[in-house]
Amino acid sequence: MGKISLTVPKGKDYIGVLRLTASSVANCYKFSLDEIEDIKISIAEAAILYIGSDVEEDLTTSFDFIDGELTIEMTISQPSDDSLSLQIITALMDEARFVDDILLMKKCLKENANG
Repeated sequence: MGKISLTVPKGKDYIGVLRLTASSVANCYKFSLDEIEDIKISIAEAAILYIGSDVEEDLTTSFDFIDGELTIEMTISQPSDDSLSLQIITALMDEARFVDDILLMKKCLKENANG
């Protein structure tokens, strides 16, 4: 599976679409249920940051899996303060940082205990 991109209009009604897409992508790569939930929560929190911003453009989210690592990029401007949403994302993802106007989140695939 190659890079997957999804663009949705600004609005809370589309958070579920982003969460479902993230869940489906993570499931394809055999992430655990806990890891998938972490990814879904992080996607939702990032969308909340976006909805609360002054940006009126559509939200583009991309998913890419390379060498056991799921990289998620979302077109979100960095908030001026250390918001609760950003703290949650940082706690749940293996990496979360802003590069220009893109929130870059990474989750590494852990070896499954069941093989």
